[in-house]
Amino acid sequence: MEEDGRTAVRLRHRRAILAAALELIEEGDGSRFSADALAERAGVSRRTVFNHFASLDDVLLDVCTETLDVAVEHLRSQTPSSALPEASREAMFGALAQALRGADLSDRIIRVWAAMGGASVDDQHRQAFAQQALALVADRLSEQLTARNPGADPLDVDLLASLLTHGLGVIAGHWVATARPGRPPSPAEWDRLLELLLDRVGSGYLPRST
Repeated sequence: MEEDGRTAVRLRHRRAILAAALELIEEGDGSRFSADALAERAGVSRRTVFNHFASLDDVLLDVCTETLDVAVEHLRSQTPSSALPEASREAMFGALAQALRGADLSDRIIRVWAAMGGASVDDQHRQAFAQQALALVADRLSEQLTARNPGADPLDVDLLASLLTHGLGVIAGHWVATARPGRPPSPAEWDRLLELLLDRVGSGYLPRST
């Protein structure tokens, strides 16, 4: 029971740190906050912050992946269709496409953009950080697809999750670039780019009809 109590405290502290980081990102200038400010906002000590995370970049990486994990949660909540074989590529693509459409990612992309430093960070740094976050999300989507489709070819699963997840990173960069100074990019434009991504990936990934 004592161990359970310590685990609960650690989980509560971790959640408080991540919630505080997201608040600071949304209130301030992207990722520019100190460990002291994060600890104060979370109601923990600076030492506790670094007991949970090796660096502030690790805090931001977790904020990004949890923000994008809404797509994984949408996939997990879906009831598998019985219309197609469980392991078919059509079924997997359809489920993942539905999850991405239903996840309302546009607001979350803005949060991730801010967490990566927004316009204040050079593109090379941002791209490296984004690739880390997207790779983690792709891994989680692969795990969920495998759980839903245990007979699927593991390579098919990993290719689909990786193609769509990293494609999100590509269209996110294009989408944010469309924003006018002082105004967020258009949600309608995000929807258009998402459909373009699904069309392009689907036309290459799904089996050709004979």
